[in-house]
Amino acid sequence: MNAYYSSRQRSKSQVDLNHFWNHSDPISSSMLVKSASAIIQPFIFNQQRKKDRYELSKLNDEFADYIEKVRYLESYNKKIEMDLSLLTEKQIQGSKTFQAMFEKEIAQLKETAEKLLRNKPTSITISQNAQ
Repeated sequence: MNAYYSSRQRSKSQVDLNHFWNHSDPISSSMLVKSASAIIQPFIFNQQRKKDRYELSKLNDEFADYIEKVRYLESYNKKIEMDLSLLTEKQIQGSKTFQAMFEKEIAQLKETAEKLLRNKPTSITISQNAQ
């Protein structure tokens, strides 16, 4: 067998590793960098995806908390509006009751004042005669 034939019969698993580790050969160095890059890039990509998933999960949780807070504040606002409308209604009813009561009392006082003014000359005459 000649040397060429024996080297060709070598199996592919018997690759000369010195060829890959020879740093003086620019092709070998670039092959090493490319193979290392091919190994590292998926790792970096997966790490970035995990980081992105975590950030999205965190943002989703914050958004869900925000929505829950908005819903709570909306329901609280409706409760306050209902309380305000009830209090306003009670105040209007109370003021109408007081208004009717005071109008009645004012009418009685006006009537009393008019009687006194009508009886004033008579009262003055009686008091002058008494002196």
